[in-house]
Amino acid sequence: MKVQIFEQFIGGHYTNYIEHLLPSLIELKKLNLIKEIIVTITPEHFASEYFEKQLKSYSSWVNFEPCLKYVDASLGLDPRLIIKNPRVFISSLQNRAQISNNLTNSVNRIKPDYLISTTADTQSSLKWTVNSLFGVHSFPKNTYAVGIFHYGYSGAVTNLTDRIKDFGYRMTWKYSPWSRLFVVNPLVYEKVSSSKSSKNSQRIKLVPDPVPSFENIDKKTARNLFGIPEDGRYIGFIGSMDHRVAIPEILAAFRSATSRPTDRLLLAGKILPEYKKIIESEFKSLLAEGRLILMDRYLNLDEMNIGFCSLDIVSIMYYRQNNLSANLLKSVAMHRPVIVNKFGYTDMMVNQFNIGWSCDVLNPQNCLNTFEKALDKGLDYFPNEKIKRLIEFHRPDNYAGTILQDLMDRAEHNLQDRVKTWESVIGKLD
Repeated sequence: MKVQIFEQFIGGHYTNYIEHLLPSLIELKKLNLIKEIIVTITPEHFASEYFEKQLKSYSSWVNFEPCLKYVDASLGLDPRLIIKNPRVFISSLQNRAQISNNLTNSVNRIKPDYLISTTADTQSSLKWTVNSLFGVHSFPKNTYAVGIFHYGYSGAVTNLTDRIKDFGYRMTWKYSPWSRLFVVNPLVYEKVSSSKSSKNSQRIKLVPDPVPSFENIDKKTARNLFGIPEDGRYIGFIGSMDHRVAIPEILAAFRSATSRPTDRLLLAGKILPEYKKIIESEFKSLLAEGRLILMDRYLNLDEMNIGFCSLDIVSIMYYRQNNLSANLLKSVAMHRPVIVNKFGYTDMMVNQFNIGWSCDVLNPQNCLNTFEKALDKGLDYFPNEKIKRLIEFHRPDNYAGTILQDLMDRAEHNLQDRVKTWESVIGKLD
């Protein structure tokens, strides 16, 4: 059996999703259940530090083919762009078409028995829809194709633009050539799977976003390693702080919620220049008092681990984030409670698993009340059994087992005892 992994983009979860599949695939190759493992990526990915650090060590077992034409990852298809900036909209369509061509060309050349696209969102195209309607195969007939979808609006539709996008997602899923569609967002999965009669519900499964086991360093040691004061209570955000993160609202809520000199806000990661100007003009007193600690630089994985361990509470407040939050899952794995916006995936996770508090990010009083409550209750947080099941669900080996379950069935090799489902996490077993 020949297995192909297709990944168009570089770094972050794009590389992670490949990395966490390879150990299980190599295990199957050692058992002679797989003959060849081929990973198709771009030359830029092959030459990157991500490949060097995360994938290169598997080269003796895996054939890495840097054969894909590079395409920029900015591929938004906001319907409003048709009027506001048609050139950008057309460029996005062209880039998506190039990705589809990269995929079909590589698959028809390699002819894998089992195809895994670790980022399948951008490969759905009008061409594939037309092919499906006319019964034309986009892939070789004997190829079993699975695609991982990171985006979708089901369960978080609030306006006309969302409805248009949601309809677009559903149609591209329905007419796509994938034998199996994996979604990473439980909101999308639960909404689509509830429609038992739809074609999508029969093909869609939920796949865990793989969260490695981090070394859980005690707070005092972590703070010492980070070079910050060891005492007091810390709220913070760890990671890149772009326009999606409600940094001004986090700052305002923290400043109003407490005046204790040992209560601190830690912001660690590369920060949007606009946000840095706001800090220097409106929140410079917090900096002067040492109650705001700003580390404006990129963090490696070890530093991010130390950052999460330094905190008592993680504030993951996005303006309008309906998609999965890797930072929330890292916080859960570190046994840290979270503060989130009352919207989409993060709000659902707080309500479903009692992992923290949610507030309306655009309501200052609501944010203030929530920060006060979090500071008061945060040190009492302890993961319950449901949270422990959630952590197990998101283990990298469970991610790989879920993706490869159909392959195991085809190879008549049982992995069932190693796969934990979303239903087992939330207590809705079949």
